[in-house]
Amino acid sequence: MNKRTNNATGTFHSPSMTTNPKRLILLALNWERDKDPRTPLGHCSILSSLRASKINTVSLVEQVDKCNLDELCSRICVHSYTDSSIDLAIGVYCWNDPIVKRLLPALRRQGFKGRIILGGPQISFLEAGFKTIYPDADIFICGDGEEALKRVMSEQGNIDFPGVHYGDVTMRTGQVLCDLNNLPSPWLREDCAIDSRSNIRWETMRGCPYSCNFCQHRGKKAGVRYFPIERILSEIDLFCSKNVSSIAVLDPVFNINHTWAMKILKAFEERNFGGHISLQCRAELVTDEFLELVSHLNVTLEYGLQTIHENEGKAIKRINDIPKVESTFRKTRLLGIKYVVSLMFGLPNQTQQSLEQTVEWCLNREVPVIKAFPLMLLKGTELAQCANEWNLEESDTPIPWVKSSKTFTEQDWRKMNAISSALHRTENKHPKSLRELVDENTEDGNFERWSPCSLNHQWKG
Repeated sequence: MNKRTNNATGTFHSPSMTTNPKRLILLALNWERDKDPRTPLGHCSILSSLRASKINTVSLVEQVDKCNLDELCSRICVHSYTDSSIDLAIGVYCWNDPIVKRLLPALRRQGFKGRIILGGPQISFLEAGFKTIYPDADIFICGDGEEALKRVMSEQGNIDFPGVHYGDVTMRTGQVLCDLNNLPSPWLREDCAIDSRSNIRWETMRGCPYSCNFCQHRGKKAGVRYFPIERILSEIDLFCSKNVSSIAVLDPVFNINHTWAMKILKAFEERNFGGHISLQCRAELVTDEFLELVSHLNVTLEYGLQTIHENEGKAIKRINDIPKVESTFRKTRLLGIKYVVSLMFGLPNQTQQSLEQTVEWCLNREVPVIKAFPLMLLKGTELAQCANEWNLEESDTPIPWVKSSKTFTEQDWRKMNAISSALHRTENKHPKSLRELVDENTEDGNFERWSPCSLNHQWKG
């Protein structure tokens, strides 16, 4: 249990414990999947920033596939019945956006009178129309939330701060980027509880230098930003002392900076860390030195390949150096390092046959785990803005995916999804050929994998 607040019951600190009279409910509507921690890292980081500034904050974490609208409204509103100055902040993501749009008017109907503050990717990448889409919200934060939300809660009235917007805007909004040197660590402050059973999410940097047009990490002017190495090493000390079970590193490309990556891995090796580490890496940047060090640890390397076809890679601005990729896969396999290769289906210029060729290419090279994900047109991405160029049509599911285009039909997409499902069922035991994979798994595939299951039905309440 967190030492600073009772997250289970949602009680605020005693007033004597804070110098700031304002109070905030920080709500995470999370989609928890296998091995996910209950409390998201982004939520914890914002929570630490607020509490370090003595802002009286209670953390509420709800799972979107288990939520009940009336019960959640009651838990939030009970705080505001006697004090209308209590505010509510929510991170809005593609998986909880439909719920947020129902929750806000329900809160107002039940008498919540505080300010409602929205942030997260669904807000950060809106160009205008905030109040049109979320009429019951008051403040919108675009970009990193730690510093902006702290300023909103610390100062009186409307503030002039990058990325903070009140009501609608008529032009493209800017995003606030935190100085990572100034952010308190949620791990070292114990705002994220960990023990030997913990599966944690961790970040050593933010941003990405690449220009993949389907990704929300691209296009930030600050490029790659690193947390202070002193903080990183102290967190590694903590993880090792707690003997955490596994660490999934959220850095978009962990090995973008070879020196940085080696320093972090050596720190784990020197401390004899026995847990599992997952790293998202660019195959073309992997060196022999990097692989040698990784082989001393319990690491899974996650390589984003997406496609082997140049015309598809050009369309998504993600060109692979296939000979280098193939060499990296071979070296990784020969050293006995666990690795995963991720693909995408529904890409511009893609066909069912071209996806099959990419999968066959991976099977022929004995990739142990192949994951194929549907393309989604995320807010703010270049691909979402030019989707008409390829007639990319989205599904009407709560989390939409691209279901057809100029080069594949919806029926083709179903067959591609069936291949994805077959790969999912045969992880670490993939057959040696596409024919065996398809022959053994002929159904259309599992569609509910791409959305929280409760969102496929009417939200409870």
